[in-house]
Amino acid sequence: MNTKTGNPIVSTQKLKAMMDHLQGRNRQDFILFSIGIHTWLKFEDLLMLKGENIGEDHIKISESSTKKLQRILISEEIKGDLVSFIRNKPHGHYLFYRETDREQAKTDTLSKLKAAAEAAGIPEFDEETMRKTFVFHALQQDFPLPLLQEALGFPSPDSVLEYIGMGEAG
Repeated sequence: MNTKTGNPIVSTQKLKAMMDHLQGRNRQDFILFSIGIHTWLKFEDLLMLKGENIGEDHIKISESSTKKLQRILISEEIKGDLVSFIRNKPHGHYLFYRETDREQAKTDTLSKLKAAAEAAGIPEFDEETMRKTFVFHALQQDFPLPLLQEALGFPSPDSVLEYIGMGEAG
């Protein structure tokens, strides 16, 4: 299942270094990364977020691959930054790109995130890294594996561990 090269960012020091790097350069990328490491959303779904998807304490979005409606609690760690970021954004517009340049925005955003990762000493960063990071740290904080499995839409608990490189194949 761990078919991509990116691994979870396990070092909290490297996570902080990457967040500091992004926060000092581009608030939009900082917010996207913050949401990415605090939720199980896929990179593609992060890019699809609109102001209307953000509630007072949750994110509500229909997943791109399954069309399943997800309601995800917003972590207290990012709530203030997220609320501040969306305050002046048009409600029905995408938060992280203009509607006309989605593919270019995806490429550009991933490129900026990879550069920030490299600056923080994180050698392999791809579209799955943020999601894998969330899963890894959730498990480290004793989040129930079956609940993660269900949220991710994976077939088994072992497939979740495999996804983050902790399974038998990892």
